[in-house]
Amino acid sequence: LDEARCPLAHDGIRADRHGIVAEPHGFRRRRRRDQWHRKSHEHVRRRAADLRVRAALLALQQSFARSPGLVADGRDMGTVVFPDAVLKVFLTASAEERARRRYLQLKAAGQEVDLALLTREIAERDHRDAHRAASPLVPATDAIVIDSTAMPVEAVCAEVLQLARARLPERN
Repeated sequence: LDEARCPLAHDGIRADRHGIVAEPHGFRRRRRRDQWHRKSHEHVRRRAADLRVRAALLALQQSFARSPGLVADGRDMGTVVFPDAVLKVFLTASAEERARRRYLQLKAAGQEVDLALLTREIAERDHRDAHRAASPLVPATDAIVIDSTAMPVEAVCAEVLQLARARLPERN
């Protein structure tokens, strides 16, 4: 994002060929990764609630949709950004399970983390996102909901691939 096209560029939000990145200015990665992660998520949360930010990023996000297609991950991809997508999967899991997975991921990276704190933060984020005025966290009416709480990642991938093959036969 450049400032001429988007006033958000100066606020730590940028886009590159990999997607959209939000990183608070003045917060270096040399700090503990969990601090950086928490600070970064807080920055993103505040920006995501700003309707000007949402409007500025919508066209950019939608511009990524071109042949042969894309896989988009996000809390309002199926309801707001790509409402006409051929296949929408709303992947969910309990806050406790998502916290456990994140905990293991961070521990494997050598980080000190608090499972109870992670669980609380995830539950609070879910509640905030489900009750926000702009683009609340809800599955699209035509989305297929997969609760992955008790599923290994391989089973989730297999199910999504099966859905994609059934819904997108010309692309197999």
